[in-house]
Amino acid sequence: RMRRRAAPPLASLLASIAIGRVSTFSPALPRLLRAPAASHQAGYPVIQRLWRVGVAGRRAIPASMSSSSVAPPVLGQDLKELFDVYEAPESIEKHRGEPVSAGYSLARTKVHSQGLWHRAVHVWLYQPDGRVVIQRRAQGKDTFPGLWDCSAAGHVTSGDTVLETVLKEVQEELGLAITASDLEPLGTIATSVSDSSPVQGEFTCNEYKSLFLLKFSGDVSELNFDPAEVEAVEARAIIELAAQLRTQSPQDKPRIDGPFVPRPAHYLSVLLPALEAKFP
Repeated sequence: RMRRRAAPPLASLLASIAIGRVSTFSPALPRLLRAPAASHQAGYPVIQRLWRVGVAGRRAIPASMSSSSVAPPVLGQDLKELFDVYEAPESIEKHRGEPVSAGYSLARTKVHSQGLWHRAVHVWLYQPDGRVVIQRRAQGKDTFPGLWDCSAAGHVTSGDTVLETVLKEVQEELGLAITASDLEPLGTIATSVSDSSPVQGEFTCNEYKSLFLLKFSGDVSELNFDPAEVEAVEARAIIELAAQLRTQSPQDKPRIDGPFVPRPAHYLSVLLPALEAKFP
């Protein structure tokens, strides 16, 4: 007589989902979810989020994840780190300049799940030959894992300044030691985007982003990136990059999913002219 297979152990199932061996639609998941929550301890909410992501038809675990590894991805951030919270802008598209503090701080995961306004920095490295350095976000990131993005980025932790954060993120993510005089500030804008990820679940990322350009005369092979934060780096021609970013974020139209983290048209209207001016 055929015997019904038992649900696999939690640790094994999590690892299999993370590397793509088990679909988020796997029949093992509902059996596991029906078990008492106490039996899963801290891993139970993670399984719940993964199941909801699959059922809702959200972004699947990226196929680029290696099937040769048996370990789930390393988290690329501390979900408990504190972010200072800010008042919402009067106009997201028109905002320029410093935000107004709301006077309190919350943990990263709560800020993202509640859609609270916080600060971040974006650095775009450009090379003399007309190329721009981009990074593929690590699979363990809580927002937009596995997508291509700016050269270096990070949230401003509670109590830190924008400048401190920029210098720290460029060092941590790319292995470059820079000074304030190396940076070319483009100003601070406001952006809002909602999505979901296996680590965070549903999120709304409401950010005041301070944008910077940084000239990089070396080769991307010289960059020493942190695999917990960055999966890969490459240099792409500014003409090609601009076309791809604009295709995903058409003016006055809904964003289009693609290989890059979505950036709204008003973000691109600040970034791309500044980059293109470097290569007339």
